[in-house]
Amino acid sequence: MESEYPPCRKILIVDDQEANVMLVEATLAPQGYQIIAARNGERALDLVAADPPDLILLDVMMPGVTGYEVCARLKEDERTRLIPVIMLTSLGDLEDKIRCIEAGADDFLTKPFHHAELSARVRSLCSGRATPACRTTNAAARSAMSSRRSRSGLTRTPMNRSIRRPP
Repeated sequence: MESEYPPCRKILIVDDQEANVMLVEATLAPQGYQIIAARNGERALDLVAADPPDLILLDVMMPGVTGYEVCARLKEDERTRLIPVIMLTSLGDLEDKIRCIEAGADDFLTKPFHHAELSARVRSLCSGRATPACRTTNAAARSAMSSRRSRSGLTRTPMNRSIRRPP
C-alpha cells in the first residue's frame, strides 16, 4: 500500500530511552517518514549539522545536554532555526510547557502520547514546509524548464502563459 505522506520527510528522534525511539519509529515509519535517531543532545546537534532533518522530535530530559538546550541552540542558528521541533516531555507542569515554548519549540507532546496525536502534529508541522530534498528537486526542475524555454524561443509572462519571442 502506498503511503499518502512523502517519503522525503526525514524526522530526527532524540531520546535517551530506546523504548521511546522504537515507539515513535513504529508509529511514523509506516506512514512513509524516514526516521533517524540520536541518543543524546550532542549527537543530535552533530546529525543536524551534517544533514538537517525536516522535523525533530526532542525529549526534554536527557543526560548531558538537555532538550531545552538543544532546542535553544537550533533556534539560535540561522541554518537550523526553521526546522520544526516537537518537544516530548513526561513533565506536565505549566512551567515546563512554558519553558519548551521559550526554548523555541514549535509544539510539545506530553508522554505518554497517543499515536494519532503524534501523527497529526507531525503531519501538521511537515505540511507547511518544503523539505531540503524537495527544494533541491524543485530548483533543478525550474532550471531545466528555463533552459528548455530559452532553447524553444518561449517566454513566460507574468500571467504564466508561454508566448513566442519575436525573432
